[in-house]
Amino acid sequence: MECSKILLIIINIIFMIFGIACLAGGIVLKLGFDVIKEALVAKGSDIDFNLKYAGETLGIGMIAFGVFILLVSFLGCAGACCRVRCLLVVYAIIVMVILVAQIAVVVLAVIKGSEASDILDKGLKKALDGYHEDPKKKDPKDKSFDALFSTFSCCGVDNYTDFKSLNTSWDNRNPQKKIPVTCCKGVNYEDITNKTFVDHAQCLTTPTKGNAYIEGCYSSLVDEIKKYKGIAIGVGIVIFLVEMFVVFMACHLCRSIGEDSYKAA
Repeated sequence: MECSKILLIIINIIFMIFGIACLAGGIVLKLGFDVIKEALVAKGSDIDFNLKYAGETLGIGMIAFGVFILLVSFLGCAGACCRVRCLLVVYAIIVMVILVAQIAVVVLAVIKGSEASDILDKGLKKALDGYHEDPKKKDPKDKSFDALFSTFSCCGVDNYTDFKSLNTSWDNRNPQKKIPVTCCKGVNYEDITNKTFVDHAQCLTTPTKGNAYIEGCYSSLVDEIKKYKGIAIGVGIVIFLVEMFVVFMACHLCRSIGEDSYKAA
């Protein structure tokens, strides 16, 4: 029984530290997201998913998640330390509910994955609609797309031809352009001058794979996420196994406490 007690306490202390980290991160994100939030504001009010309060929502979510982890971990620690059977039972039930919820989320993600993909694609296009290339008119959202184009070597959402149908405000230094100058290869999005437009005139009017980024940013972002898919799956499996283990330990400890009580009686 002592082994189960010690293991349960150690695991829950680790989770408490994780909960504190989430809580602290959420507070920082909630209080200091103003600058980033402006860069994510979507221009239209009919966007399928609203990016305007993404940072604040994430911050609140991290705070709530951190508090929840702290409370559950406290139940496990208190139940194991003080050998309180009812606390261990409540702890085991909560963790079991979390396990079932995780399985449901995974199943839902597999079933609804294509729908979420379509929503994200449409949302990015609507956010990009109304893009200003003129530096005098650029807002934080436009600057974010510039950084996205250069950093991920992409252009538009599906591909560079998206700008044919989008309501784009072009810089008058090259009115015949078909893509933003930040979609051209070798352009520093933080330092765009008159010379930049002259040097990349052919790219702007006749974009090709050799002089411009023609692939869409949606696929680039998906590819970037896929790089960490294996790590995410591995972490998920480890968490799932740990949760199963603590449920087993809590149940084993409960039974041991019950047997000790029966012997004492």
